[in-house]
Amino acid sequence: MEIKSFAVLSQQGPFLTLNEDVVDVDFSSKLFIQSDGYGGSGIGDEVARIATDGVMKNFGKISSDADATLPFFYSQKYLLEGNALINSLLATHQKILKFNEGKKFGERGGASLLALTLSNLHASVVATGNVFLYLMRDGQLNLILKGDCHDANLHLPLSGLGLFDELYYQATEIEMREGDILLSLNSALYSTLNKSDIEDALKQKVDDEKKCLWHLFETSNNKMNQLNQSAMLICF
Repeated sequence: MEIKSFAVLSQQGPFLTLNEDVVDVDFSSKLFIQSDGYGGSGIGDEVARIATDGVMKNFGKISSDADATLPFFYSQKYLLEGNALINSLLATHQKILKFNEGKKFGERGGASLLALTLSNLHASVVATGNVFLYLMRDGQLNLILKGDCHDANLHLPLSGLGLFDELYYQATEIEMREGDILLSLNSALYSTLNKSDIEDALKQKVDDEKKCLWHLFETSNNKMNQLNQSAMLICF
């Protein structure tokens, strides 16, 4: 299954001066990563970059070596790519725990993160914290992965890189079809947009994926968003 088009977008939002979100793509590995850092000025943004770079670097090492020994985890339930993503996430979690080691509570940082990679017909996804993944198929929008966050406060992650010693994560694999659209959103967008907002934006996308994401950002801001915004859109 080939990617026909994609767009990634991140900005600080209408009120904040610092963007603690990072979105990045390694197209040679078909790897898409979205991270949402927390910890305040000079901390959350740094940890979001450490998280993104760590997963990307570790995944590149594991996926490029068919004989690589997986350092932490292996399950027959997942493809090699899914196992590689999980191991990359676990290794990056250890790196951020070391970053926080010895620091006062207010000086520590963490990150929610979603990583997605493609292999033949399958998309492998792993996520921790409050990042959300939708699938648009045959005109129907479905929430595939709900972020791990407090129901009363979607901006409060209950898991994340560097947050607790044990990392809680979600993993899934999706068999893709031609015409499918995958959309990941951070909590600022998920908490302000309803299903109709997202469906309307995707159906009006035409051939300008970045304009679709800007439309979602603007709709969110018109609904009083005050936080960083980030999203990824992948069309098949």
